[in-house]
Amino acid sequence: GGGGGGVGAGHSANFLGGHDDGINQFVTQHPSLSAIIATFLISLSSLVIMPLMPLVENPSTGKGILKILVSFAVGGLLGDVFLHLIPHALHHSCHEADFHVASARQLGLPLLAGMLVFFLADKLISGLTDKDHEHSHKVKVDSKRTAKTSKTRAAAYLNLFADSLHNFTDGLALGITFVQGSGITTAVAIFFHEVPHNLADFAILIENGFNAKQALLAQFCSSMTGVLGCCAGLVLPQQQWMFSFVAGGFIYVSTVSILPSLMEDRGAASTAYQVFAMCLGVYMMLLIAD
Repeated sequence: GGGGGGVGAGHSANFLGGHDDGINQFVTQHPSLSAIIATFLISLSSLVIMPLMPLVENPSTGKGILKILVSFAVGGLLGDVFLHLIPHALHHSCHEADFHVASARQLGLPLLAGMLVFFLADKLISGLTDKDHEHSHKVKVDSKRTAKTSKTRAAAYLNLFADSLHNFTDGLALGITFVQGSGITTAVAIFFHEVPHNLADFAILIENGFNAKQALLAQFCSSMTGVLGCCAGLVLPQQQWMFSFVAGGFIYVSTVSILPSLMEDRGAASTAYQVFAMCLGVYMMLLIAD
């Protein structure tokens, strides 16, 4: 893990500006602590969303803003996959005597396995919530519905449990990538994925009878499972194929769980905004990966 630290540190230099040397040195010397700190900071993303809530709850602006944030998150996740995780896995395969066999074992198979495992996790989550979870990016912006029946409360708690599983897999990805020396890009990608995700979840909790304080506390507790996932990622025997596994999971999340919700709005203007936001997400990953 230590040898890869310099690689991941260098990747983030341009993006982090004047503080890059200190941050990179810390990440290289303390990858496990860095992973836990990053996971904890991402769990605080639920606090970042508060200023955006009035816009999201507004029927005229909410849906469009959420879709743009989601598009940006898709660009970030796919940018992390194709500009960082896969090239990193390929870099290690290049040193093998038989590149074709090595790339199949260290890139192809783990990538497919990642997609399959995330598919199974999504099926489990969908079964628990009795609906397509879609990472909670579909959101009803009618904030007036505050029925506090046990049924709606149960739906809210199931949604929180599903989020806990989702946060665990995010934490797992962070633990794996930080130990292999390239966690900063993955952390940024996950953070920008979590902002629209948390916005949607917050709206769902409010709709199901939670007040703002209860919803924030519930989301924060749910996000703490990310720290557990991170610790699991840190103690797993580190293998190069894990980059590809995480990449496969992110491809599934981006293309299967999130993108279909963006297909609902066929308007030319909204499509243009979504494509621009995706490109911006990819460009951000390009800046970090340089």
